Amino acid sequence: MRIYRLFPFVVLLCTSITLYAVNTGNPKYLGTVSLNEIIMKPNTLIVNINSNGCTDKKSLKIDVQKDTSISNPEHYILNIKRIKPDLCNNFIPNGKTVFFDLNRDLNITGQFSYSVVNGITSVMHLSENNDSSTALSKNVAQTKPLVTEVQPKSFKKFSVMHNYFTTEIPTSWKLSYDVNKDQQNGIFEIRLTKSNESNTSNTTPEPMIYVGFYDSNNTQKETYDVFINEYKKLAQKRAGDPNYHYEDPKTITLNGLQAMQLSYEVYKNTDKLLNQFWMQANFILLKTQEGFYVLAYKSPKEFYEKFLPIFNKVKNTFNPGIF
Repeated sequence: MRIYRLFPFVVLLCTSITLYAVNTGNPKYLGTVSLNEIIMKPNTLIVNINSNGCTDKKSLKIDVQKDTSISNPEHYILNIKRIKPDLCNNFIPNGKTVFFDLNRDLNITGQFSYSVVNGITSVMHLSENNDSSTALSKNVAQTKPLVTEVQPKSFKKFSVMHNYFTTEIPTSWKLSYDVNKDQQNGIFEIRLTKSNESNTSNTTPEPMIYVGFYDSNNTQKETYDVFINEYKKLAQKRAGDPNYHYEDPKTITLNGLQAMQLSYEVYKNTDKLLNQFWMQANFILLKTQEGFYVLAYKSPKEFYEKFLPIFNKVKNTFNPGIF
């Protein structure tokens, strides 16, 4: 009789343990997680998971397994696991969205395909507002397919005052150029921006191309050596941080002249879901006796390759007036 009296308690206990064990969406659960949503792009993986307020990228780890049965191209199987429990008490209704760069974060390069083993939960219903992953899905779905090569068509020749430099610029990009300010600061510069390329909520910056000449007497007291040393300091300060990737300064040739190239990627992660992205930048510095030149291209990584040919056109037609 004692056995029968204990039986309901045992059943209830086992049921509770089983339910907790399979609740892989619980922010405190460690191991393979259930996802609220997933977006798989060629080089980027975006996932939304439950959060009690303290979940971030460092809470997760992705196990990568190569599928030996597929070789052309190579195929990888990803398993997203939580390695750090979220013990906070501020449950996030729309979950936490985390971005992974497959090249940088997982060292998956070249031509490849991939799949994810994690399941999608049907328990949580995300609201379609500006802070939800569902809103992000709609924006991604409405985005036109990424063009990896742009054939420059409409360009015009442009010269700054005193002919410090000339180059060809795209007529479809917005040109910012302040003659009076340049004369006053001793920095003769132009900025070119491409509108309507960020997502529909305009939370990411526009792709931007910059060309400038810094006179040796510029008011910012900026010099070629100071510029490079500041870059090196930032690279050293951010070393080991997964949200920053600074490449070593590299000597290159720009239209037959020796120049220095600085390249980096920075992960912008704010509280707003749609304002999480990789920013990629490329700076080229050219030293002269009377100052130095800077050519730069900055863009959300999503659009970087698309407009790189435009920057290359500006760069290849660049002609310094002082050297």
